[in-house]
Amino acid sequence: MPYLKTDDDVELYFEDFGDGGVVVFVHGLSETHAIWEHQAADLTDEFRTVAFDWRGVGRSSKPRDGYTLDAVTSDLLSLISHLDSGPVTLVAQGTGNNVVLEATYRRPELVAGLVLVCGAPWRSGNRDGVDGGLTEEFMAWATQNLGGNALRARANAELYDRYMFFEDPGPAVKDWYLSMAFETPLHVLKTYNRNVAGAEHGGRLSEVRCPVMVAHGRHDKKQRYEGAQYFAENISGAHLVTFENSAHQPQLEEVARFNEELRTFLKSM
Repeated sequence: MPYLKTDDDVELYFEDFGDGGVVVFVHGLSETHAIWEHQAADLTDEFRTVAFDWRGVGRSSKPRDGYTLDAVTSDLLSLISHLDSGPVTLVAQGTGNNVVLEATYRRPELVAGLVLVCGAPWRSGNRDGVDGGLTEEFMAWATQNLGGNALRARANAELYDRYMFFEDPGPAVKDWYLSMAFETPLHVLKTYNRNVAGAEHGGRLSEVRCPVMVAHGRHDKKQRYEGAQYFAENISGAHLVTFENSAHQPQLEEVARFNEELRTFLKSM
């Protein structure tokens, strides 16, 4: 599979399948490109699907530093330019929403559309009477379990049990998801959490002019559903798709419906 070398000599791993309009998938924290494999495989009959690992994650190289929103956004824009296909649709999960929104602000001519999955307009709390971002329950749990000397494997296992899925997906899925988390070194994860997860979009959403689908699990106890509603209400022309049997991973929890909604959106543009 191909690699792209960035201007600062980081090698980005990406997978590129199919032909047609280009869809670029962006993962979130503690994930890799593999989080999107069911979508990439489903769409290749009509679209060109591209999924990559952030710098420091998975099969991409791991520099000593540079784990910032600016760097990951620049990596994404470099990948889009490398594909040489014109504007692309960006599909992002979780913290990946911050990356694709920043890319859209910086280079709107490269973005044909956005799919924002279980993201947030700000990190947490209330803005002008609107709750959004990480829930208070999750923030309290994370402070106790994900910081300091908490054992990562045990904390991640509890994280997936409590916050990722609405219904128990079974041990095989949880083991796969847990193993994927360890493809991000702890230093890289903590640095990204400081530098990427806290982006604020409340005052910039009017800059988004492309078609947008907002997707969120009704039972997401990690990222507030109200944040998805805020996206839909404050991005011109955006529409919200609610997954009633999902929490934070609708692309895994309701694969068939998610793929159908995604394909319908892509074909509507």
